Amino acid sequence: GGGSSVSAEQQLKEAYEREKRRRVLIDFDDLIPMTLTLLKRDLTVRQQLTNRFQNILVDEFQDVSGLQFELLVALSDRHSPRLTACGDPDQSIYSFLNGNTHNNFEQFVKMWPASLVVKLKKNFRSDAIVVKAAAALISNNPTHATSTAAHCWTTNADGRRISVCSFPATVW
Repeated sequence: GGGSSVSAEQQLKEAYEREKRRRVLIDFDDLIPMTLTLLKRDLTVRQQLTNRFQNILVDEFQDVSGLQFELLVALSDRHSPRLTACGDPDQSIYSFLNGNTHNNFEQFVKMWPASLVVKLKKNFRSDAIVVKAAAALISNNPTHATSTAAHCWTTNADGRRISVCSFPATVW
């Protein structure tokens, strides 16, 4: 109470951060920001790390956060094709946390203009009926109608027919 404008959640977070500093501790959420700070402040460490890694591979690139993207920029040479990013912007599961993850691929091409973009259109995993249904659904989404997923294909058999089911919402 007392009319405080700071929420209980914010107070708890501030107390947690103070206690971490007092004990000289870090947690998982500190790893990337602290690494970025180190790489910006100490060019020797940055050079040692960029020389240490001959190649960098990022899987699920569509889910890379802004800080993770900054770390990739810091660890890679923008003029060398040492960075490989794999992903599908139509499969982002963290966009609610990371913002516009479709932008990751656009930013990648801007940051590494000599990069080669390879779009994988053949689906090896799903039955043909699933691939066709997914493409039909995606083609109705104006922001994704031109995406690779809307134009996927497979040589797999049709498989079982798709069933659509609906279930009543349950209140817990």
